[in-house]
Amino acid sequence: MEDLKAHQETHDGVDRPYSCPLCRKEFESKWVWKKHVKNHTAEKRFKCAHCDMRFRDPSHLDEHERVHTGVKPYKCSYCDKTFSKTSNWKLHETIHTGLLEYPCRHCDQVFRHPSSRNAHTVRIHNGFTRYVCDFCNKHFASRFNLNRHVRLHTGKKPYSCSQCDKQFSDQTGFRRHKVVHSADKPYKCTECPSSYKRKSSLNTHTKWKHPKEDQCAQQSDTSVVVVAVL
Repeated sequence: MEDLKAHQETHDGVDRPYSCPLCRKEFESKWVWKKHVKNHTAEKRFKCAHCDMRFRDPSHLDEHERVHTGVKPYKCSYCDKTFSKTSNWKLHETIHTGLLEYPCRHCDQVFRHPSSRNAHTVRIHNGFTRYVCDFCNKHFASRFNLNRHVRLHTGKKPYSCSQCDKQFSDQTGFRRHKVVHSADKPYKCTECPSSYKRKSSLNTHTKWKHPKEDQCAQQSDTSVVVVAVL
């Protein structure tokens, strides 16, 4: 089962430059890769009360057992969503705050998760261009970018919406589309009860319904000019 899972991950378009020498599983984060390699040899003393899974760390056992119990102790400070993992909880709250907490040390890009920043550093700033397109010989720093480029040649659209018949060639367009089917409106206006599915919609609403003083002045100036022209 683990071999099947590891194989399936090679098709998801995510660059995983770190490979386990014992089971060949690949990882995006070097830190996660190191932890995985240790799992092959370290003793797992903590057993799940609901299944046969075992863990080296009791905190990992606690987190795993929530899969069975359904306990979600972490609640979003901005909406009613709850989470079983602290990482998912913190990542979710950045949807509301817009805070990207992990800046790249070499450029201006900022990331929501340290593993994404680490993968970015490996791909972009370590000078790797090991992925080559078989169609045009163009080089890429990541497998993700290569796969996305190759679909320009093949026309392949591997991301299918489960709610309708639409298909997409890249994850970005696919995720953007899925919002259409979701009832969640996480972007809430701080001035009125309005809420929106997309941050861009909230920004548009705020701009026109709750303009700041300088925006009002600009709109007023524009109106004067229009009247003068007429």
